[in-house]
Amino acid sequence: MDEEEKMLLCDGCGTGWHTMCLQPPLATIPKDEWLCPRCVHDGVSIPDLRLARARTQPEPGPILRGKHVPLFRDAASRRRQQELKAFEGRTIVHKERRGGRTVAKLGIVSYLGASSGMKCFEAKFEDGSHAHFSPAEVRNKLMPV
Repeated sequence: MDEEEKMLLCDGCGTGWHTMCLQPPLATIPKDEWLCPRCVHDGVSIPDLRLARARTQPEPGPILRGKHVPLFRDAASRRRQQELKAFEGRTIVHKERRGGRTVAKLGIVSYLGASSGMKCFEAKFEDGSHAHFSPAEVRNKLMPV
């Protein structure tokens, strides 16, 4: 069952999916970016994907010592970095299944920086464990202020 014309490649992880194998099946091929069910389940979002791509593209501007030197800092990029840094030190609630029951644990979020990829936050939990999360996952797990 090749049917290459009905095959989608996930923009998050690069895996291939047939449109008819998805639940629910897709009638048409999406025009823009598309994320597979696994990436969506893992908390990857299209804005996170675009941010990761923007980080891997060279910045415009003159070259100094072999690296691009931006003439002007991109305001949207700077604003995005400020938004992400605002999560620093915030408390999240992470729920996980253990032995057939759901356990909630509290963690403190640290921003790892733009070069960390899509899971650019680390949460350290009360029990000593830690986990990495995307910005969308952190937003969904934040404790109210």
